[in-house]
Amino acid sequence: MSLSPFRSRLGVDAVFGAGWAALMFVGWALVIAPAQTAQERRAERERHLADLKTQAVEMEQAVAAQQRRLAEVEAQVAQSHVRLLPASGLNQRIADLTAMADELGGGLVKIEQIVPGTPKPAARFTAVPIQIIGLATYPGAQSLLQRLHTRFSDTGVAAFSLSAGEGSATAAFKLDLVWYAAPASPAGRAGSASRAGGAGAGADSAR
Repeated sequence: MSLSPFRSRLGVDAVFGAGWAALMFVGWALVIAPAQTAQERRAERERHLADLKTQAVEMEQAVAAQQRRLAEVEAQVAQSHVRLLPASGLNQRIADLTAMADELGGGLVKIEQIVPGTPKPAARFTAVPIQIIGLATYPGAQSLLQRLHTRFSDTGVAAFSLSAGEGSATAAFKLDLVWYAAPASPAGRAGSASRAGGAGAGADSAR
């Protein structure tokens, strides 16, 4: 009895099976795998967006809490419950703010610029605007706000904005602070008033 036809059949089946397996692999590589990869990328983007939304809500809540505290700080300052430093120490305050950010590490917060504004004198304090511009991660920005709250009882947050690019781990931020410094001395205020009066008198004389 000859087995050659049977062997031939086995050979054909084997070739056919190998060809079908190769075709299935090519189909998986060309169609199924890219589809799975696209789905994974889409799912990753959706998770990232969800994380960003959660972080944005948390940051809004933190900023709102800090802005509410601004009114509390001003009330405490007005009632002399906070020891105020002289406004002449502005450079030291800027150095202290920079050091506080450096403690968090450049991977969390990086300050690029600190810009003081024009002091606004009042009866019981001098309000000194200070704007901080830099880069931060969301955890870094939250830590920065928390440290401001615990370390500087004479400083409040007036505004805070955070702008992150898609896929970026860090965001550009702008933080507007109000530092409540000690009021100008009566002699200093009197001197300013005298100079203003003298200037007015000179102007009247000129007219």
